[in-house]
Amino acid sequence: MDLLATLNDSTKCGCRVCPEGWIHHRGKCYLFPSSKKNWEQSRDHCITLGGHLAIVNDKQEQDFLVAKSNQVSHWIGLNDLAVEGQWRWVDSSSLSDTKAVFWFDRSHLNGIDEPDNWKKEDPSGENCGCISFTGDWHDNSCKIMKKFVCETLATY
Repeated sequence: MDLLATLNDSTKCGCRVCPEGWIHHRGKCYLFPSSKKNWEQSRDHCITLGGHLAIVNDKQEQDFLVAKSNQVSHWIGLNDLAVEGQWRWVDSSSLSDTKAVFWFDRSHLNGIDEPDNWKKEDPSGENCGCISFTGDWHDNSCKIMKKFVCETLATY
């Protein structure tokens, strides 16, 4: 069956379609590229593919991303590059608007919780968000090379 026939069939059945190689989940498509890039390169790469770095809207989405990350840290579309401490998603929405927050909690370890803007390795601080191998969010230096998650809407 050719691509046009496949698209026509998906339109008739109301099925959602993702680009080849992307994973469908709840009306969105996700790509976990094998390459590592810094946060800005990751953001730009997702844009060239027709998407953006992943925006986590709820616990189901967080759990899906963690399950697919193979216990490796991945950049997501979260940053406080414009104003320190004001975390925003790549679509300019505020973190507080999503009501989904999964920062790593160190209170049980008598430590400082994430985001901590640690400046030892990068004087500009930690301004970009990632899902860590533990399944929590961490702020990291945007210069670090990591895997990343792209997201786009599934189409009919």
